[in-house]
Amino acid sequence: RHPLSGMNEQHPSGQAQPKSAGQRANRRAGDIVTATSELLVSPSSWGRRGQLGVPASPSSTNVAARPATDVRRSTARRMSDEAITAWHSGSALTRAAAIAIAIAAVLSIASGRIPTASGLAILALIPAALIDVRERRIPNTWVGLSGAVFVFSTALSALTGHDTKVVSIVAGALTLALPLLALHLISPNAMGFGDVKAAVVLGAALGAIDWQLSLAGLALAAGLAATVGTLSGVRTIAFGPFLVIGTTVALAANPIFLSVITNGRVA
Repeated sequence: RHPLSGMNEQHPSGQAQPKSAGQRANRRAGDIVTATSELLVSPSSWGRRGQLGVPASPSSTNVAARPATDVRRSTARRMSDEAITAWHSGSALTRAAAIAIAIAAVLSIASGRIPTASGLAILALIPAALIDVRERRIPNTWVGLSGAVFVFSTALSALTGHDTKVVSIVAGALTLALPLLALHLISPNAMGFGDVKAAVVLGAALGAIDWQLSLAGLALAAGLAATVGTLSGVRTIAFGPFLVIGTTVALAANPIFLSVITNGRVA
């Protein structure tokens, strides 16, 4: 018989572990009582690995421990980081186009040519377009921000007595988004769903003036994308930027496009 066989085994924690089954059961029961008491007395210990032997979920622990303000702050930081990275990684032509779109939107708002809600929606989608060029995706956060800005501005305009053209806004969103949705359902690789969601916001922005402008915006976006794709010789191209460009041009020159659509000629 080994001289140490009658002693309890030493655990790495420094505590002697019971040898017999009965001793182990008693120790286990004591651990359960201790852990349960700790959980009841100190809720902050709920999220860590306790003596009960059930590992806590890290994701649920982190979410519960993080205040809503921290979540919003981290989302805003991620959005800004994405936009800054896309801006610095973009070509000179891409940056110039983004600046031109922003200037056109601001001047159109200032001149009263387009509703403020439409211009702000475009400005909020410029970072999404830059990210689409770099990563071939349109983040939901930027689309959601653009849509929220448009809805809020439109509601504020309605409260101040301006005509919001709700029916035209809905028709414009459907006119621009449905063709892209159909293409997405037929071939998801050819048209991403992010483009469809962005088209809903941009179509609504066009519909704030006249839903028929969505036809012009879609034609401009498709024509520009086809031209650039052909000239550059690439097989795939980000469509989001062309949606933003086409919408901006259709909004800024809306009297011309409406005259062509309605009368078949420039007034």
